[in-house]
Amino acid sequence: MNEALHQVFEKFGSIGAPGFLLLFLVSSFVLIPRPLLCIFGGYLFGYRAIPLALVGGALGSALALLIARYLLRERIARMLVNSPSASAIMRAVDLEGWRLIVLLRLCSPIPGCLLNYFFGLSRIGLVSFMTASIVGVTPQVVLFVYCGIAGQILSESGLPTAIKLFLNLAGVLVTVWAVVIIRQRAKAVLAELRSV
Repeated sequence: MNEALHQVFEKFGSIGAPGFLLLFLVSSFVLIPRPLLCIFGGYLFGYRAIPLALVGGALGSALALLIARYLLRERIARMLVNSPSASAIMRAVDLEGWRLIVLLRLCSPIPGCLLNYFFGLSRIGLVSFMTASIVGVTPQVVLFVYCGIAGQILSESGLPTAIKLFLNLAGVLVTVWAVVIIRQRAKAVLAELRSV
């Protein structure tokens, strides 16, 4: 099992940092699980994976928004007619702007790639959209990249010392705790917005 996992990481690592950035860009258009990409990135590239993931994701999200806004507007609008919750989200984005995008990036039941297309129907500006998207996904990107880094450290050093193991686990737990608190707060704010 361990050998097979190392082969997967080697193949993934052969694409290099530009390929990793490109994968994140593509994940803005299709359903590719970003947490797994972040873990792989953390394992292969260390902390460099954080800016690569954020830049690739932001560029991909912006492209998806522009495609939805200028090329697929009618088709997406027809799909939203049958979805009252998606239509409500679009109206709320127009009213709340970037704050709602941050919250939806933190905790949304709708996959991020679909949100990119939906946001294309809103009136939000491109810079506000990109900034809010980066702010919203940063806690999760940091968490999953850190998990990948911790996995890489543990796999390289064999059996870690008690102190190293404790520090890595403490770092992961504090990061998870912070992300959970942020997500809970975001869910509460989204629930308030839905009731208005």
